[in-house]
Amino acid sequence: MKKTAGPRMVVRRGKGCGRGAHGRQEQDGQSVTSSPKLCFYLHTRAFALRPLWFSLISTPIWPQILSLSYRESATSATTQDKLQDTMDSDPSAATESLLRNDFYDVLARFTAPGLESQAQPMLDAAKADLAQIDAQIADLAVARNRQCRRVAAIHYAMSPLRMVPSEVLTQIFRATIDAGMRKLTQRSNANFKSILRLASVCSHWRQVVVSDPRMWTLPLRVDVSKLSTSYAEMVGLTIQRSSPHGVQFFLVATKKKRVSSSLVGAVMDCVERWDRIKITVNIRPQLQSCSSSPKKLRFADVRLPPYSDARPIPFFANAALLKNVKLTALDLAELPMPLAQLTRLRLYRCRKASALLRTLSQCRALQHLTLDTTGWRPATQSSAVVVTLPRLLAFQLEVRQDSDDEEVLTRLFENCEFPALEKLCIKAEQECITPLGPAFPPFVSRCPKLLDLEIGHNICDSWALRAMLPHLPALRTLRVCCCTDCTELSFFERFTYPGPNLASEPGHVHCAPCLTTVVLEFSETQYLDADFREDAIRLIVRARWWTDADAKRAEFDTPPGVARWECIEVLTPLLDDLDEPVVVSAGLDSDIGECRKQGLKVKFEYQVEGDEDVL
Repeated sequence: MKKTAGPRMVVRRGKGCGRGAHGRQEQDGQSVTSSPKLCFYLHTRAFALRPLWFSLISTPIWPQILSLSYRESATSATTQDKLQDTMDSDPSAATESLLRNDFYDVLARFTAPGLESQAQPMLDAAKADLAQIDAQIADLAVARNRQCRRVAAIHYAMSPLRMVPSEVLTQIFRATIDAGMRKLTQRSNANFKSILRLASVCSHWRQVVVSDPRMWTLPLRVDVSKLSTSYAEMVGLTIQRSSPHGVQFFLVATKKKRVSSSLVGAVMDCVERWDRIKITVNIRPQLQSCSSSPKKLRFADVRLPPYSDARPIPFFANAALLKNVKLTALDLAELPMPLAQLTRLRLYRCRKASALLRTLSQCRALQHLTLDTTGWRPATQSSAVVVTLPRLLAFQLEVRQDSDDEEVLTRLFENCEFPALEKLCIKAEQECITPLGPAFPPFVSRCPKLLDLEIGHNICDSWALRAMLPHLPALRTLRVCCCTDCTELSFFERFTYPGPNLASEPGHVHCAPCLTTVVLEFSETQYLDADFREDAIRLIVRARWWTDADAKRAEFDTPPGVARWECIEVLTPLLDDLDEPVVVSAGLDSDIGECRKQGLKVKFEYQVEGDEDVL
């Protein structure tokens, strides 16, 4: 039996033609050249250089070329070994080396003349190989994605969270929405980020989030000046996902351009689902032409830009659930509101006293009222409109700066009566010096249930402030903020309860007998102008403070007609931009410390003169 020979490899060397000028390996009848570039050039151009072969062989330089060929072959083998070692130690460096060698190898091939005819076949073959590799990569990518999904599915199947019912998961997701995310004054739609994060965890969570309409009822800030289609689609999708629950909108325009009809149309299409709305852009035509009514609307903050020819728009008049409204006095004439059912009202820029009084007289159910005004000139004759709000609990009056010094608050105080009022706040801008007027003490006397009074920021009328004190029978908390007339000794002396050796005058009425908490806030200007007086602080602390032992003495056999202090709080500025508290004497520190030991709560951050400790 004849044995079959394996692959035949023959290395011939000779002195004849070019085949013997360099080493050549033959394997299975195919010739593979392993010589360097010069030998490759001689091999490929053998026929063209046939006349020169004999002269080359006969010259003395041929043995040097032949020895160079063997050295380069050995060097090539050594380079391959080094490349393999590099591949094992640093794959990225080895890859760069291979790419660099391939690049220079191609350049070396094209340095030889006559290879232009072989360029196109080589390019076609390389492109075919590349296409085959790309197909393999695509198949591998599909297989990898499939395996990733399988791994995720296995992890999900092993997770205890998979056993949580969707209803419970929905309640957990809703709990991630805090109260701050429901404010209607959002500067962006970042409040939806937590919802989108939950929806991005997995397909099941996404389904839970998308299928729960209440998750999408957060306030949506709509910039109606944006004209992009994708933005309009986002707004429409959010409105759609919140159905059938109420929606909340904050309509703004960041650019001075025409309003996007598609955005305003998407908002107006769901008018019947409006829950809370804030409008700061001109959408008068859309409100005028809308045939639907905001049946679910509970809150409206409308600040339309000024318009010369403004006709009444009865859009909000039939909002049956509307209870809370914020708007300017001018807009109130243009946008009639269901005043009789309102419980909260805030009016800006109230410049006409007669119109304001007529409006307030219709708000019989009002519980919280805030007015923003510059005051009004004294009336030439008394007003016939008397405003009585029997349910009003809180009233805040904000006085703005105006160039007319004759404008006062008398017309408001002399025509209003709030018998159920519990909280009153009157404050002015720092540049605005506003007198309360002679009508303020009688106004306070018509509020017998007043519990909390705040006077702040340049309300300057020492006579009116002192005159109001006997008319506060139920007052429990007094806040005085940056008011110079409220830090005079004569003001604090009105709170002093007659001591054991002082007999009360006949018919004497104690000022604010139920007062237990006093808050004094001083500005930096007051402190630097010496309005911050230690004797005033000492007087207010000692005015109505006694211990239980003092009350049991013979001088106190009759229960006092006033309540003793529970808390005195003094707020002072941090000076010199060093976050350092104010400095007081050691005597005042001793008095405050003694009262604290006896049980009085004194909140006062200060530094004792000559001491570095902050108390």
